[in-house]
Amino acid sequence: MEYTEVPLERIIVGPYNLRGEKAAEQAAKSPSIERLSTSIFHEGLLHALGVIDNGDGTYTLVYGHRHYWAIKHHLEEAMPMVPVRIIPKSDADAVKAIRIALAENSSDLRKNLNPIALAEKLVALRDAGLTNREIADDVGFKQPGSVTDVIKLLQLEPEVQQALLAGKLSRSHGKALFPLIANREHQLQALQEIEKLDKQERSVRKAELIVQGIKTGSGWWHLPLKLPKAAKV
Repeated sequence: MEYTEVPLERIIVGPYNLRGEKAAEQAAKSPSIERLSTSIFHEGLLHALGVIDNGDGTYTLVYGHRHYWAIKHHLEEAMPMVPVRIIPKSDADAVKAIRIALAENSSDLRKNLNPIALAEKLVALRDAGLTNREIADDVGFKQPGSVTDVIKLLQLEPEVQQALLAGKLSRSHGKALFPLIANREHQLQALQEIEKLDKQERSVRKAELIVQGIKTGSGWWHLPLKLPKAAKV
């Protein structure tokens, strides 16, 4: 990939802007964009904008729209030249295809798309240069940190990932296993204990208790359980 600087005025917001021109106008008035511009002013543009070189002196923006709007609406005089990453059109189209698929399915994404498949798509977007905030906006996550959590599922052991693929575990179950991510034996032990539970009992809370028990060496079934107030022992 080629990195360079180009005039801000030469950048075109084209078909890769999934939110349309109306969103651009709203972005100009957004407090978050103004805060972002302040951050860019003090720290610089930490992530280069992704663009296609149109060959006529103009560049079509592929990703980095929030950063572009922050500079365009608040820092145009201070940053007439901006750092960009020149990417081939074929790669840009692949990124666009993933983003469109995510955007069109964002409302049902967390229910219908397998956690591992989702993680792989998010990795592709991150590798292409999109920030966690941009990816979170596409997917419909409120917090950018959720992107990291999903991608982290790919660090789990293959057997655990297979359980996620098969629908035996949810994304939340996978996240519950993160404290064991450095220990293959403990992960597989936790997986085995979770799979012993009936589906009706396979809650995320019980998965967390299993993980806690394995980490402490006490066994999750030995951990104190909170009984209902009316319960008698």
